[in-house]
Amino acid sequence: MLVVSSPLACRAADEDPLQDFCVALNANDPQITINGMLCKPAAKVQDYDFASQQLRNPGNFSANLGSAVNLASATTFGALNTQGLSIARIDFRPRGLNPPHVHPRATEVLFLAQGTLVVGFVSSAPQNRLFSKTIYAGDLFVFPRGLSHF
Repeated sequence: MLVVSSPLACRAADEDPLQDFCVALNANDPQITINGMLCKPAAKVQDYDFASQQLRNPGNFSANLGSAVNLASATTFGALNTQGLSIARIDFRPRGLNPPHVHPRATEVLFLAQGTLVVGFVSSAPQNRLFSKTIYAGDLFVFPRGLSHF
């Protein structure tokens, strides 16, 4: 008797979009949908739909954390709908914090505009290793999808 065992391939990622873009029909009035928000008809999409000034200013500062998050997502910037992307501006006061958190469906790329910041994440293998670094103005840092980071 011959027994063959092979591991099953598993994939947990968002599928590619079915169209070039799907600008949210009304980004300020989200509706329940299965994948993203309803699309504005492509013939009505304009160049200004792909631009935003939302991150020009900081968000509201948290007294406890000393940080302010201003998040642009499909609900606030319709062009992000179905693109698998959001972007945030985070401003820190001295010794301000962004608590550890996870994005289960997205990789995060951080660009530091000014100052110095300690960043890091914990890998699941090997053995919950901490990857941490002090970054400086102009630096980028990548937090892989699904890993706890700060």
